[in-house]
Amino acid sequence: MERLLSTPELAELLGLAEVTVRKWVVRGDIPYLKLGRRILYEPISIKCWLRGHRSEAYKALDGEYSREAGQ
Repeated sequence: MERLLSTPELAELLGLAEVTVRKWVVRGDIPYLKLGRRILYEPISIKCWLRGHRSEAYKALDGEYSREAGQ
């Protein structure tokens, strides 16, 4: 099992301010776990969440790379 990330760790990983990540938690925009009073993040859940938030242009590029890799 991967180690759970804290809010400061996730913010650093994503290159965002901690306050941004905290706002996403309050709004329910990002997957998180609440263990007691702590808010933690599963790396796999964050990866899946990020994939679902790619722009259409990025998705198109990703498809191009996938097709090239299959050749």
